[in-house]
Amino acid sequence: MKYYFDDFSIEHDEEKLVNILKKTIAKMSQRGVDTAMKLPLSEKTKSLMAKANS
Repeated sequence: MKYYFDDFSIEHDEEKLVNILKKTIAKMSQRGVDTAMKLPLSEKTKSLMAKANS
């Protein structure tokens, strides 16, 4: 996510990105999700992660 998600997100609409993130988050532990949210991510990516995690 830290290196590729912003470029990937340019090519896909928000709904698809949120669905991808939901599937990814479902496979992660809460600790992993918390750690991912602490990465230096763009505001757009953090917003998408928050939507997917709600």
